[in-house]
Amino acid sequence: MAENHVRKKLGEGKLAVGLTLRIAPSIEMAAVARQAGFDWLFLDMEHGSMAVHHVGQLSIAAGMAGITPIARVTHQDLATAARLLDSGAHGIIFPHVDTPEEARAAADACRFAPVGNRSFGGMPPSIGFAPIPAAEVTRKSNE
Repeated sequence: MAENHVRKKLGEGKLAVGLTLRIAPSIEMAAVARQAGFDWLFLDMEHGSMAVHHVGQLSIAAGMAGITPIARVTHQDLATAARLLDSGAHGIIFPHVDTPEEARAAADACRFAPVGNRSFGGMPPSIGFAPIPAAEVTRKSNE
């Protein structure tokens, strides 16, 4: 699976710096962000005009450029969150989570069974299209 640079850096106690994209859905932005030294792209669907396909394409480009794609959905949009993860995003930001129940629903929508209820729709781009057993993909994705 593609390395999550944000998770790695934060795990080492280091700073991970990101670039927000809201209205510039050009895949070249992934390479620009990487060359500028950013660790991750913040793909904002809440305050921007990007559609699911834009975020999916940017996520694939970011992964190929060695930068971590993280997407923000609109309030409690659980179905879109799962689609973005299937399209290559490495993480989801849920805005306006106000209760433990909303937090649990968001987490469950993003994790595969047995720890969540996200369905498996095939190999996601985040694994680099490698022939990896589905059980390993779901386990690593849940991490």
